[in-house]
Amino acid sequence: MDLEQMSSWLGLAQQPYPLINEFLKQLASAEVDHDVGNLIDFWLKKHRCPLDKTQRSSSIEWLQQSNHHLVNFLEFPEALKTISNPPAVLFLAGDPKLLYQPQLALVGSRKPTSGGRENAILFASELARSGLVILSGLAIGIDGLAHKATLEVGGLTAAVLGCGHLTCYPAKHQELFNAIKTKGLIISEFTPDTPVRAYQFPRRNRIISGLSLGVLVVEAAIKSGSLITCRLAADQGREVFAIPGDITNPMSRGCHHLIRHGACLVDSPDQILEELNFSSSNKQIKPSNLDLFRPQNDLSKEENLLLVGINRHPTSIDNLLNRTSFDVPHLLSLLFNLEQKNKIFSSADGYYKKQAR
Repeated sequence: MDLEQMSSWLGLAQQPYPLINEFLKQLASAEVDHDVGNLIDFWLKKHRCPLDKTQRSSSIEWLQQSNHHLVNFLEFPEALKTISNPPAVLFLAGDPKLLYQPQLALVGSRKPTSGGRENAILFASELARSGLVILSGLAIGIDGLAHKATLEVGGLTAAVLGCGHLTCYPAKHQELFNAIKTKGLIISEFTPDTPVRAYQFPRRNRIISGLSLGVLVVEAAIKSGSLITCRLAADQGREVFAIPGDITNPMSRGCHHLIRHGACLVDSPDQILEELNFSSSNKQIKPSNLDLFRPQNDLSKEENLLLVGINRHPTSIDNLLNRTSFDVPHLLSLLFNLEQKNKIFSSADGYYKKQAR
């Protein structure tokens, strides 16, 4: 991306989400892959959008440093493009290739029990050894344990921030932040100078779930932010996994709630690998596991896009309409094609699920 394109995308990223969303939807439907900078500039002038040139210059200065990168919407993994309210850009620090590798989000309580801590370390270690990138939010508790355990076994981990790259939050994770930046990937939709604000953390959860093949909740209270991530994951068609616990433990109630509402109960890492069709014995990704990241050769681009939004949980037509930009007749036609190709199946009450592998 040249400096002019970068400047245009940074200008778009400064705008309110409704405006960004409207532009990205039009951009996706037009399938434009050139002169996008000019289109953005025209759009910003048309809507009389204010631009913070000081902030944009500061972001460009940060991006010119070693191992700092900017990826725009057109360069996102296909799965991330399909989420509700995708960001215009992502600021990356570390190895950008991790953004495109199969990831599993591992989240949970900031105050885990000793059992929760053990499970976080066990699952993160084993899933990282299998070759999955372990994705989390760098928070105290389960998040931090997952990142650390992954690094300790030589695995790959990525963290999605709820602030800009110039701030490490929580501050006690500065050493961990630096380690992930060196050996993994730090991701943020916010400009590098964005300070910590409480409302930004729930917002970043849609990116954690959007980048993932699935979300594993290790331990969480009933009002945990982890359940927000799981709701987003389900809305996005991702798999949701939960580890059951002691019925008297308040930190287990969130997981039990998820299981009652359709999450996959797991008590070993192998169950997750099996559900995702991910081979742990040779640490190789089976081709069918790349549905969310690489198009299947026997499907059209639109069929691949639709398949991203369907998982093993029953999904209604209304949900699929919300996840895609297709009108009803075209959506029904694509669903019929996917059924004929044995990728999904429909129930008598009109719900759709991905075929068991």
